[in-house]
Amino acid sequence: MAHNKPDYVGPLFDLIRLPRKPSTAAARPVDERALDRILYAVGKKFIPANLDRRALWSAIMKAEERKNIIDRLRSGARSRSIVKSMQRISRAAKSLQGTIKENDDVNELIANLLPSVLEDLGQLVVVTREAEQRWSKHGKIVSKQYDRPPSSGEWLAGVELPLIFEEYFGRKPGRARTKDGPGGPTVRFIAAVMFEMNSQFAKESIVRAMTRFPELQKRRRVVRQGNTDIGQT
Repeated sequence: MAHNKPDYVGPLFDLIRLPRKPSTAAARPVDERALDRILYAVGKKFIPANLDRRALWSAIMKAEERKNIIDRLRSGARSRSIVKSMQRISRAAKSLQGTIKENDDVNELIANLLPSVLEDLGQLVVVTREAEQRWSKHGKIVSKQYDRPPSSGEWLAGVELPLIFEEYFGRKPGRARTKDGPGGPTVRFIAAVMFEMNSQFAKESIVRAMTRFPELQKRRRVVRQGNTDIGQT
């Protein structure tokens, strides 16, 4: 059964809880031409007069960083390799701890030469064990509500970018439909941003992602608004 297979979605749920903190993206210069293309796609009448272009670009860059994290850690050969490496590192750290502690003289000498090494090894054991557990189990939201975790493209289209649109354009993310298919400023914004990221998503796929992950979007909105108390995730 699909729900009994590891999905390695722990990092995805970490991203839901991850506060917006300074990152390398904040310092990256604005690509004015790319941002102009994105805003042109949204439509002039939907652009606030006081839009902070630099802040918007920074938010888009941070979203791209999270996409790359999800791509790297999502279920597959790469994530399975990470889990196996974490297991080996944990065992090696425990073994090294034991080797140091089995000789009192060596223990004291190491403590004098490298005062934090035993504490650091203990933390390494904890960190690698927790990482292994996160990447080896279902996330609760996925196991209860969805047949699979979102891909990085679905995460962008259905969760992160709609919330960026909401924050910087002052409008609830919506989904309009015209004779030419899905549209509206939110869908155009998401499509344009993903195009600039070389992660093109069909507008129908954007609408499906926005429709399919409302709970993830709700929880992520709470974090983006600065309240990290979102209950069990």
